[in-house]
Amino acid sequence: MEQNFDELLVRLQAASPDERYDLVKQIGDLRDRRALDVLLDGMNDENAKVRYVALSGLVKLGNPDAAYPVIRHLLANLNSQLWHLLKLDLGMRLRNGLFQWVALTEDHVATMLKTAFHNPELDEGQRAFVVRLIGRTGDAELADTFLAMLHNGSDLMRASTAEALGYLKHLPALEYMKAQVHHEESAMREIMMRSMVLMGGDGVGDVLLPMLESEDEWTRRASIVSLAELGDRRAVRKIMRMQREDESNLVRQVADEALKKLILSGH
Repeated sequence: MEQNFDELLVRLQAASPDERYDLVKQIGDLRDRRALDVLLDGMNDENAKVRYVALSGLVKLGNPDAAYPVIRHLLANLNSQLWHLLKLDLGMRLRNGLFQWVALTEDHVATMLKTAFHNPELDEGQRAFVVRLIGRTGDAELADTFLAMLHNGSDLMRASTAEALGYLKHLPALEYMKAQVHHEESAMREIMMRSMVLMGGDGVGDVLLPMLESEDEWTRRASIVSLAELGDRRAVRKIMRMQREDESNLVRQVADEALKKLILSGH
């Protein structure tokens, strides 16, 4: 691997854009700790494909030291095609990589993100992503601002702030979610359930248990998953029946996995 890395590095110096794409991809696939600076340099390449594969390689490398320079690059290049990719299903692995990084970083990353949150040049999708990143940092300075947005923001901002507040374990948001979750659309309901589980606290299981009876299969699925994560064994008997009898194959499959987790948690 050592010789391969050095060879790829030499070839990269005089490569065409297509060759750089292939070489940077190979360097990322090596997952060599020495690749950090090379891949960070690739984030500044003039070719968009090279920038994408450099970020992909950094995520594979898994080094949280990449968080600050990568996020700084994204915030300085708001029209970059990388932002478009991060919003797509294709970008899920990249998003998850960034989320994992910021959870392991120092305070200066959270400070940069909090400053970016107030940047008027961010579009709504970018601001929502910044909110989600802030949640993963554990920095609760903007929690009350997020709570206000949870009450009054757009659907996208309500979803991102609900998620962030869950990771921040901001208990004032918990009471709102417990009161509101039954009245939300299916997608928001699922996010709120997940956030309530992250926050914990009294009464979460009491809110989730009746949702097993929902007519909406996505709500039934989400409530099963949430109760299993919560470890609420009061749900076992009902979930056993759902495993056998629910009309949704997806719900039956999720019930099967949840029962394994709940039954194991009882030992």
